[in-house]
Amino acid sequence: MDTLFEKIGRLLPKDDNVKYQTQAEKIDWVAVAFAGYTGPECHDKWVEITTKVHFILQYTLVIMFLQLLIVLLLTPFCLKSFLRCVYNIMTHVYCF
Repeated sequence: MDTLFEKIGRLLPKDDNVKYQTQAEKIDWVAVAFAGYTGPECHDKWVEITTKVHFILQYTLVIMFLQLLIVLLLTPFCLKSFLRCVYNIMTHVYCF
């Protein structure tokens, strides 16, 4: 898998600032192929890995949100501050 990550990393532009899906569509999987693995096989493995990571990250965010909610419910807080934290969590800007 390390070789797969390296090959994909070399194909990405230096200032990669486009959305994940847009960049994923631009990857030349034939150029990623290595050591007997075809481009489609590399693509399938990449999709498998990123699906697992995405699943884990979603659960992590849900757990963080619930932990924050419990802390805020147990201490006095301002509704505006709570809503700001919720927004930050949902946009991956953590307020911890």
